[in-house]
This record gives sequence, structure tokens and C-alpha cells, in this order.
Amino acid sequence: MAQTAITYNRQIILVQSVSGEVIRVQIKYHHPYQVRQLRNAVQFAIHKGERLFGHYPYPSLEILEVPTGSAPIWSKPGQIAISEKQGWTADYRQPEKLDHIDYLVSREVFRQWLVHRIQPSHQPGEGFVRQSLADYLALDIISRQYGTDRLTQRLLQRKALYVRNRNRIHKPEVPVLKSTGNDALEYGRAALALNSIGQIWGSKPLSLTIAQFYRQAVQKPGSATASAFANTLANNLPDSLHYLTTYLSDQLWFDFKVGRIAALPDRMTISVFATKWRENTDGQRHYIPINDFVPLVVVDEQGREIYRQLAHPNPDKPEVSLPALPTARAVLIDPLGAWPELSRHDNNKLLKAATSL
Repeated sequence: MAQTAITYNRQIILVQSVSGEVIRVQIKYHHPYQVRQLRNAVQFAIHKGERLFGHYPYPSLEILEVPTGSAPIWSKPGQIAISEKQGWTADYRQPEKLDHIDYLVSREVFRQWLVHRIQPSHQPGEGFVRQSLADYLALDIISRQYGTDRLTQRLLQRKALYVRNRNRIHKPEVPVLKSTGNDALEYGRAALALNSIGQIWGSKPLSLTIAQFYRQAVQKPGSATASAFANTLANNLPDSLHYLTTYLSDQLWFDFKVGRIAALPDRMTISVFATKWRENTDGQRHYIPINDFVPLVVVDEQGREIYRQLAHPNPDKPEVSLPALPTARAVLIDPLGAWPELSRHDNNKLLKAATSL
């Protein structure tokens, strides 16, 4: 019996480019449930990409729904193909859970600039350039549109991907900046590292650094390498934050603990303990004196953030001073879970303990 041919529909939207021209976007689909979501996502991503990188590099863009059995996602200049199971059939009645569509479309639109336009060189770290930079920018959109709680969930998934692969493959791990063809590093550990950098330095300067790297690669074909991005990052970081480059070049691990909490009339003090180490190729730990900043957040009874500051754990003076916060309920170190930790059991504490001190 002959199989029934799949019927596809089309929607065309016209997006005004910063160049003054109109970008013709065609969405070709079989399942109509999320076409509106996809349409909004692609317009937002094009506008965001043009603010960062300049005009969209092609005259048009086609978004294709492809049947299950094809590659889940693939793209080429001016075209993005997404499997029907990658969001096309998602439940439109739960809009708060549709962030995967926004993430996926944004990532692939950004890759029109960061991959297809500059064509990353076939050198160690090619996977980092092809995957990790657009991935970070797309996750930043999710954080802004859906909130940090959703970003935290996504980063937990990335950490699980990384740790699962790390435990399964018993061989030396290459740094993120030298990764090619390893999703656990390029989507897993790289997402943690870049979001750590973004939390300390700021997502805006990190995004602008990615944009600067892109423009340099356009001006100098063949220079779209991970080492070139690392150099751009190092040149832009202030001296006090230059250590953040090692989050991409080294296999670093951390352990954070919230210790004693003391409530005083005009402030409260919290002891923060931190350990940092590098794993050698044989799996042995090499401990490193920590000189890193890490986000410290105070939340209320409903779990809402009411105060945030960058803590700078010092083994000789672990106390961090915070203002008096009458509605404070708990303290968390690294609330996003972006720093690679083997365990996060001790990085938060209820402030009820402060009443007995």
C-alpha cells in the first residue's frame, strides 16, 4: 500500500532588517500548533542577532518541519530544518513550557551568523565555535523571557549531560576550547562555563564579546577559531576578572559551602567556604588557591530573590557581610548551578539557624 504523502502548508512573514531591506521568512509546516510561537521566535532572534552582529547575512530564511527519522536539526545558509518532535507538536495550552521552541529557533538563527557566515576553521575547538557561542546567546534569551528558574532547569540538564558522559568515557578530557564533536562539552560544560562568566562579568559584555569575535572573523576569513575567541575574551575582561578565561581552558571543579549565619541588629554575616581544583589527565586533583567571585543570593519565604551580591570567598576570612533583610528565608551560593560542583548539598542554608546564634 502506498504511503500517503505529507501535506505541508506555508506562512510567509516579512522582517524589516537594520539594513533597510526586508528579510523574507517562510515557515513550511505540517503541524500548525506552534507556528505562531515559531514565527515570534524567529522574528525576535533575527532582531537580536542584527543588534549584535549587524544585518542578517542572507536575503531570506526558510524554517522547515521535517518528519521523524530525519536528522533532528540541520541547517545551511538561509535554511533551518527542525524535526516535528522538536517543538512542532508541543502543547500550545502550556505557553510557560514552550521555551524549548524559543531556545532552538534562536540558537539556529544565531548560527546563521556564527557558523554559516564565518565558517569556523577546522582546528581544535571548532565544535566550541560552532555550538557553544550560539547556545549561550539562546540560553540568555530563555533567561530573559522565561526567568532564571527556567535557566536553572536547563543548566541542570546540561550538567547532567556532561557528568553522564564524563562518567561513561574513561579517557582524558580535553578543555572546552579544544572540543570538536563532543556535545557533552560543547553543550554541557561550555554552557556552565559561559553562564558562570556571564554571571560575574555580565551577560551584556559577554554577548558583545561574541559579537566582536564575529566581526573580526568576517574581516579576516579563516580566523574563526576557539583560540581567537579566547584572545578576544581575555583582551576585554578587566584585570580583576581575567581568571575567568580558565573556565574555558581548564577542567576546573568547585565546592561551595554556606557555614555559620549570624544575625546582627544592622546586618548579618555569612561564612562562605570554597574549594577549587583542577583534575589532571589521570584523574588526580590539583588544588588551586581560590580567588574567584561567585553569586550569593538571599530569597524570601516564597523563594523570590530579594538580595544579590558577588561573594569573594577567602579561606582566611570566610565571613561575608550582608545588610539586614527582615524577610530573608534562605541563602544560596551559585543559585543557577553554573559552577561545576560534584555536590550541591551544602551551598544553601535556611536563615532560621540565625536565631540561635
